[in-house]
Amino acid sequence: MLFSPASEVSPSVLAPPRLQHTPGHAIFTPAPQGVWKRQHRRGPTRPSPPPQPSFAHDNRFSALSSPPTPTPVSQPQSPTPAPRASSQDPVYVIGSSIVRHVRVHGARGDATVACFPGARVLDIARRLPTALSNRNAFGTVVIHVGTNDICARQSEVLKEHYQTLLDTARKSTNARIVISGPLPTYRKGCERFSRLFGLQSWLRGWCAVNGLGFVDNWSSFWEQPALYRRDGLHPSRLGSRILSRNIERAVR
Repeated sequence: MLFSPASEVSPSVLAPPRLQHTPGHAIFTPAPQGVWKRQHRRGPTRPSPPPQPSFAHDNRFSALSSPPTPTPVSQPQSPTPAPRASSQDPVYVIGSSIVRHVRVHGARGDATVACFPGARVLDIARRLPTALSNRNAFGTVVIHVGTNDICARQSEVLKEHYQTLLDTARKSTNARIVISGPLPTYRKGCERFSRLFGLQSWLRGWCAVNGLGFVDNWSSFWEQPALYRRDGLHPSRLGSRILSRNIERAVR
């Protein structure tokens, strides 16, 4: 079928009226009304992170560090003994074989020395009531014991034994009580030396807490082979004179 020019489709039929425009005229689109808003991306909500576990901040190498200086353990104090009647009262020294050759010169003659080889702290505690049957016989009681207890390796038990010794001594006498500190061993092994040093440090503080006199023998005997017998444990004749001098200074 043939179409004539008059039958051609008019532009108004091919496009809707709103799209028709006259050449040379611009078309403007009106701006949307209202305030611009930022659109957020919508998606699944993230779960909150789990709580962080807590870790202990302990130093696992603390065992290799230098041991702290021992501090005195607070213990119930025994009743304080009555003061001495006179500074001229005699002195009584009791202890293990370390005091075998001790000679202490007092204002009223030489001190009485009682030596019990192999004695430990509780052994001396059991002997004190008999040795001090007369409460006022002595003005000062010096006790040297503890070296033989080190082999048991029970430091806390040893501290309790010293407290028992002190309680027994104060029940048996009105005299002033003086504790003579241990001697350091010479070439007898690191463990015994270390334990004796720990005992020496603890005794110093313990005596101060309980109002006792203390004889510091450590600095006098440390690394002094001439002050020991061949066993490196007992003092030689010269060592016994040094020990006697230390005790005399403490009781004056």
